[in-house]
Amino acid sequence: MKKRIRILAILMAALMLSMSLSACSKATKDDVVGTWAGAWKYEGKTIGVGFVLKSNGQYTKSVLTNGKVTSTTTGTWELDGNKVILHNKDKSMTEYKYKGGKLYNADHEFTKSK
Repeated sequence: MKKRIRILAILMAALMLSMSLSACSKATKDDVVGTWAGAWKYEGKTIGVGFVLKSNGQYTKSVLTNGKVTSTTTGTWELDGNKVILHNKDKSMTEYKYKGGKLYNADHEFTKSK
C-alpha cells in the first residue's frame, strides 16, 4: 500500500511539473498570426479594438467607439516569448500577453477569430 501511495505521489508531482512547464512555453507565430478582437464599456460607451497580425510582421489595428471606427493604426509587430509587441509608425508601442489562447492588455481580453 505504501509503495502504491509513493508511486501515485511521484506521478502526481510529474504531472504537475509537466503542466507548469507547458504553461510557461513560449507562444509561436502560428499562435498569434490572425485577427483579434476585444470590447468593453468605458464611461457609458462601448469600446472595441480589433487588429490583424500578418505573418509578414505587419499589423493593422482599429478602435471603435459605439460601433464607429475612431482610429486606425498600422505598423510592425514582434513576438518576444509570450509577449506580442505592436510598434506603431509614430514609434509608440503596445504590449499584449499571450496566455491560454488569448491576448491580454491591462484588464482587456482579446480573442482570436477561428
